[in-house]
Amino acid sequence: MKISLEIRKTAVCLCFLLWASLMAAQERKTHENVVSLNYLQVDEELNYGLVFRGPGLSYSFAAETENRKRLVNYSCNFGFTYLETRKIAAGNLQFVPFRLKYLCKPFSDTSFYIGPYLIGEYNYEVYPDLQSGFSYWLTHVSVGINFKYQTRYMNNLVTFSLSSTLAGMVSRTAPYKNPYFYDLSFGDVIRYVNSDFTLETVNRFNQSGIEIRWQPGLAFRLAFAYVFEYYGYYDYPRMTMINQMAKVIILPKPKT
Repeated sequence: MKISLEIRKTAVCLCFLLWASLMAAQERKTHENVVSLNYLQVDEELNYGLVFRGPGLSYSFAAETENRKRLVNYSCNFGFTYLETRKIAAGNLQFVPFRLKYLCKPFSDTSFYIGPYLIGEYNYEVYPDLQSGFSYWLTHVSVGINFKYQTRYMNNLVTFSLSSTLAGMVSRTAPYKNPYFYDLSFGDVIRYVNSDFTLETVNRFNQSGIEIRWQPGLAFRLAFAYVFEYYGYYDYPRMTMINQMAKVIILPKPKT
């Protein structure tokens, strides 16, 4: 009996090691660098109904691990957009320190993925010609749901992605500003954009996006994508942003 028990334990250990080695061997690891041109529109309630819009440039990095059952993706982003309305200049600074996606295949032998994601994001605006030295922001740490579908057509890889936040901790600009106090110092900015977080769900805050990506040839080192993003904060002070991006994605050199 002791011998058979030891044999079973050994067999289980060997099976586990074999499964782990197979999973490790089947994992695909990759990374990419992304340069994006964007066009942003910002409707900030505290700006008297004015809608600021303009072009911007951003850089992002992503690393991904995938096997037959799941996909894990980490990305970060940094960008700046020049805004203007009625010849009034402004600026938007966006920083996404982390966006972590964990996607699974609900069905075997399929190219459809679904799963949760976690994102931390800072959006910081200044309106020096309109609001003097005051700063405005939308910061959130949110969880959401992500869908992804891949298909191949004549050696082209086309990917459709859809994401939407479900709940998160959100920080918004304080409704009242002291007219005699300016807050553009680095320390003040860091303190404000990380303060007064409140728990919000989709009825009060939502950030959603859709991405269409095209890679012309599986061995091609460039891919291209169009992204549409929507931000809505529905409590006072209300804020709406629409961001459209054209991405150039630099892929790693294929392994030989």
